[in-house]
Amino acid sequence: MEMAMELRQVRYFLTVVDAGSISEGARRLHISQPPLSLAMRQLEEELEAQLFVRGHSHLTLTEAGRSFYQKGQNLVELASQTTREIREMRRERTLHLGVTPTTVPLVMPALQAVRNQDSSIRIDLHDGSTYQLLDLVARRLVDAAVIRTPCSAGNLHQVAIARDSMLFLSPDGQEKGPVRLEELSRFPLILYRRYRDFILDVFSHHAVEPKLVGECDDARTAISMVRASLGCAIIPSTMGDAAAGTIARPVEAPELATEILFVWDRDLPLVLEMKEQLLCMSEAKEQ
Repeated sequence: MEMAMELRQVRYFLTVVDAGSISEGARRLHISQPPLSLAMRQLEEELEAQLFVRGHSHLTLTEAGRSFYQKGQNLVELASQTTREIREMRRERTLHLGVTPTTVPLVMPALQAVRNQDSSIRIDLHDGSTYQLLDLVARRLVDAAVIRTPCSAGNLHQVAIARDSMLFLSPDGQEKGPVRLEELSRFPLILYRRYRDFILDVFSHHAVEPKLVGECDDARTAISMVRASLGCAIIPSTMGDAAAGTIARPVEAPELATEILFVWDRDLPLVLEMKEQLLCMSEAKEQ
């Protein structure tokens, strides 16, 4: 009788490979070892290929096993994606949206407008860096993302929804008002790594030598470091409302600005609706 490979077997196989042994795989799956071993033998029989070389305490993948591991990951991912899409067809409307920390303030009013049009819409946000979110969109693990340049969106659809200048943050009590780029050389500067090269290139173009005293991985961390008087920082202006306890000053350097992009892969109804809301709010802000 012909056997039919089950998704359960594929999941078991992936877990065993990640665990390195049948016994550890069984522990992670919360099942006993004999049925797991049987499932792996049945899988090999179905595929008519040996997937493992079974050692005393460790499994080694054969060439067929390595190939099936990669394809198995795709199968499981596709199954999850298909389940989500079918649920959407059953009117379980969910927007899976990626956001970076610095784009959240811009995204929230648009999400509110989308929700106001249909209160049954579920909003599933995924936080991450620009490059992490581009990968999630490309793999269709999220529907769309709001990211920030500099970056390359590859073959994804993209539209610019805002141009965002930079703010110079200094500890409470320092001088106020706009600041010229040349003036920043006299301040101890903390750089947010995401924009380190971009900012330093602008400084170099203006023949300005910054006084670097620290770096961090998140604009929110940079703000906290300024509050603690550890130095000054340059952050996107969308984060200005989160910079309470510091003095925020616009930097008089037009090229020290980034674009905020909306990127997506498929023209899903909620994606297009979100895009239109972001564009409408961008146009209203410019008027």
